[in-house]
Amino acid sequence: PGEGVFPEGALTNHSCSPNCQFMYRLGATPLQYVLCVAEVAPGEELTVSYGDVTRPVWERRPRIESSHWFRCSCARCEREVKRQGLLDPSSL
Repeated sequence: PGEGVFPEGALTNHSCSPNCQFMYRLGATPLQYVLCVAEVAPGEELTVSYGDVTRPVWERRPRIESSHWFRCSCARCEREVKRQGLLDPSSL
């Protein structure tokens, strides 16, 4: 129990400000479904987070890059990089 292959869910793109999250119903036939956690406008892309969105950008980006092989350039990451850069402020 606790494992499954959900090819449709694998097509959902990432955002550090996701508007959805995956939910699961276990049983004889496990089911994955998408729960909207924010208001979604008609035509807006549904997104989920591939990682811990509570972490700062300088931690999120390297983790996503090493586990999912892409550099996150979502609106939140771009906004946070412009505001504070990728340098961990505690190292200053």
